[in-house]
Formats: sequence, structure tokens, C-alpha cells
Amino acid sequence: MVMEPRAYLEITRPRNCLMGGLTVISSVQVANVLWDFLLELALVQILGFPNRFWEIGVLAYFVYVLIAAAGNVVNDIYDVEVDRVNKPNSPLPQGAMSVREAKVLAGVLWSAGCILAFLISIPSGILAVIFSTIGLLYASKVKVLGLLGGFVVSFSFAFEYIYGSLVVSSEFGLFSLPIIVVLFFLTAFCLLQGREIIKVMEDVEGDMLRDAKTIARVYGLEDRFVCRCGL
Repeated sequence: MVMEPRAYLEITRPRNCLMGGLTVISSVQVANVLWDFLLELALVQILGFPNRFWEIGVLAYFVYVLIAAAGNVVNDIYDVEVDRVNKPNSPLPQGAMSVREAKVLAGVLWSAGCILAFLISIPSGILAVIFSTIGLLYASKVKVLGLLGGFVVSFSFAFEYIYGSLVVSSEFGLFSLPIIVVLFFLTAFCLLQGREIIKVMEDVEGDMLRDAKTIARVYGLEDRFVCRCGL
């Protein structure tokens, strides 16, 4: 096996991670504007609390990017046999990097993400550790459970909005969410859940290797699922 440096980047799915991180920054911005409007006189001017928007926004962005990248790597580690069928040109099935190298990469990315999260605040660090653990559990156990696996993916990605807002509100000692952020979260979750249901349709053949209970495998790709749901 000849290790290819580009494989280290490719396996993290950088485009998805970098674009996904923008939702964290948008949520940080929304919360920052709302809390500044309500509390700037008391917390910033009178008590001397600094406005750390750019520091928090940049750190939160890279927390998401690093943890999401690590989750993608771990997912490919557990799916290496499945990807030999579904995605044979991915780094691990292709032999561009070893499973051991992928494990080291995931550990480094997760560690870096959690360290950055704790630099923001303790609640931010705790959330980073929790979702790093969820990423591992998803890849190893939950993914093959079908609809529940899709639910976990959708919740984790939509939680970017919650995370960005929480790191700002915890800075002010509030640890609460503006209603608009909750609506962003719910919208993103529903859209992502629909995407996950559609996405598994292309992976039916490979998912047989892990006996994944996806809707596409359990009900098939025809109209039977729609009929059984009474739609």
C-alpha cells in the first residue's frame, strides 16, 4: 500500500465540512446580535464583558469542521467493506491509506476540535465531547438501524445552529436559545431527514454487507413503502 497525501484530505470530505461550518457562524451571528441588543449596556459597557464575536465565531467554525471531519473518517473506517461496493474510489477501499492511518487521523481531528471547543467555554467543550462520542456510536452501531441512523445524522448536522447560539449565550451566562435559532434547527432537521431517506437508495447493494435496516432495504425502492404508509 502506498499512502497518498491527498487521501488524508479526501477522506474528511472537506467541502461538506467547510460549508457546514458556515451554519455555525450564522447562528453565532444571530445570537450575538440578539444578546448584544438586549444586554450590551449591562454586560459589555457596565460590567466590562468583552464582545468576543469574531473569536467565538472563528473557533466555533473550526470546532465544527474538525469534529465533522473526524466523524467522516470514522464512518469510512466502519464502512470500508461496504464502500468496496458502493464507493470503490474512496481512499480506504482504493488503498490510498490504511485503516490504522485513518484511526490516527480521526483521533487527531477529534482532539483538536475538542481542545478548540474548550477554549471557547466549558459548555462548548462538553458539547464537542458529546457529539464526538455520538459520531463514534453512529458509525459503529446506530447507522445500521435505518431510520434511527438517519435521525442521528440529521440531528447532528442541524445541531450546528444550536451549538453556535449556545456558545454565545453561555458567554453572557444565559445558556438559552433565541426562537429564530430553534426554527432554523427544526427546518434543517426536516430537510436533512428527507435527504437521508433518499440518500440510502443508492447504497442498497453495499448496505447488505452490514445488514443495514434502511428504508430502501426494508421496503424496497418501488411504491410499496408509500402504500404501506397509507400515502
